[in-house]
Amino acid sequence: MCDIASHLHSQVFLAKGTSRVVAISGDMRGPEAILGHHEVRGAGFDLREPACVILGCVLHFVDAETAGGIVGRLTGMLAPGSYLVISVGYGAGKAGTNFASTYNAQDGSRIYALSWEQITGIFNGLALVPPGVVDVSRWQAEQPVTPTGRSDTIVGGVGRVRLS
Repeated sequence: MCDIASHLHSQVFLAKGTSRVVAISGDMRGPEAILGHHEVRGAGFDLREPACVILGCVLHFVDAETAGGIVGRLTGMLAPGSYLVISVGYGAGKAGTNFASTYNAQDGSRIYALSWEQITGIFNGLALVPPGVVDVSRWQAEQPVTPTGRSDTIVGGVGRVRLS
């Protein structure tokens, strides 16, 4: 399950050239197939070594329980010290409802308005890198985060798979 725009964006990024970064088009509900994909293995990705997996603006295409399950399965397959970068659409209250209903009416795809508790819960079991889960436009680990006052935004965070 991958949004076409997200896939195209990743392909443009990859065209800049690096042999150790891959983007896989697939159903994130099957992380085993994604991490086992021949392009991933061909890039030298070794599940025994720390790595970074990015789930950029895709988890709101599944319900909170499924999102948590995807992240749990991914982190269970990654080596300790690996990182998982997550960004997801968020809307507080009516903004969240409007965000989901507006998107859902456009092309038949389904998007979910996850609550703050559901989003932060996705990071359960990971060590959050400061500043934690925040509006991604404000994510700067070196600087204090101040509220933007917006009720809808993209939030994200970086979690580290705990060392054994």
